[in-house]
Amino acid sequence: MSTAHDLRIFEQLDLEWRHGTPVVLATVISKSGSVPREVGARMVLWADGSALGTVGGGCVEAEVRKAAREVLLVTKQSGCITVHLTEREAGGTGDICGGTMELFLDYIRPEGSDVGI
Repeated sequence: MSTAHDLRIFEQLDLEWRHGTPVVLATVISKSGSVPREVGARMVLWADGSALGTVGGGCVEAEVRKAAREVLLVTKQSGCITVHLTEREAGGTGDICGGTMELFLDYIRPEGSDVGI
């Protein structure tokens, strides 16, 4: 089921497509255990680190932002990442929801875009 938030995400994707701006659409595709967002949660990310939407906040989004920058600036390839929300080793300062999230990072580059980022 779509929400007003989803509509805003897709309107932004359309705008970026028309402007020739490459972006990454991160989507939660699976989860296990306790996690902050449900399957289907989306976030659009730009190479400058800015974003629209949320896939979980905090450490989750830090990992997603890092992976999205890699996609946008280096690999230019879509792919999946897994984020573990368990106690971090050594210092124990990580998220401890106890679950795992898999996200698809969809590299969206308008055809013919010569934007050099």
